[in-house]
Amino acid sequence: MHTLTLQLLNHLCTEVLKVSRAKEIFRQSFINGAKYGIPEILEEIIKSYPFALEYLDEDVFKLAVLNRYEKIFNLICETGMHRQLIIRTRDDTNNDNILHLAGKLAPPHRLSLVSGAALQMQRELHWFKEHEKLIKEGEKWMKGTAKFYTLAAALIATVVFAAAITIPGGNHDDTGIPNFSKEIAFKVFAVSDALSLFLSIASVLICLSILTHDMQKMIFFLPFPGG
Repeated sequence: MHTLTLQLLNHLCTEVLKVSRAKEIFRQSFINGAKYGIPEILEEIIKSYPFALEYLDEDVFKLAVLNRYEKIFNLICETGMHRQLIIRTRDDTNNDNILHLAGKLAPPHRLSLVSGAALQMQRELHWFKEHEKLIKEGEKWMKGTAKFYTLAAALIATVVFAAAITIPGGNHDDTGIPNFSKEIAFKVFAVSDALSLFLSIASVLICLSILTHDMQKMIFFLPFPGG
């Protein structure tokens, strides 16, 4: 029966690809698969429609954690997207991070899958410990990425600063005003260079603040450059 169901699912995905609303249908089906803990739906949709990987967002991750859907959680980890999702995922109501969500008691229908209070507690602690480890992994990933962005932003700042002090066309000998100051192209260049310098310096400062932060506070919820 399971094999026949997978074949039907594969056929449905093939047919959906032929309609104009394919993206919308796949999106809703993907969410429903995550909501009810059916990883086969997610896997088949991704196989038929690779762009569906973008559907592995905070909402799907939150559903997997709150409902203790191990297979969906493992699917997210296999894609490598769990590092970013751990940092971004939070509960909009209480501003809880992923550890808070993992620490909440599982819904009764999921908790009852394991008999006995002791085994249920063991299962819940396993989820919390798993996410505690991933939080540290997310911290390491964020700092590594911040170092890369800091280097890139510093290089950009160096280039645009050099361009700013080296005026194209030179200056007028008597007044010191740039020779091309009245040209539209020069004005566009000046504005673009100033904006690039400002943004690159701002990026360096943001990345440095991430690198020097203890990462135990709300830094995970700050907007990340290029994220």
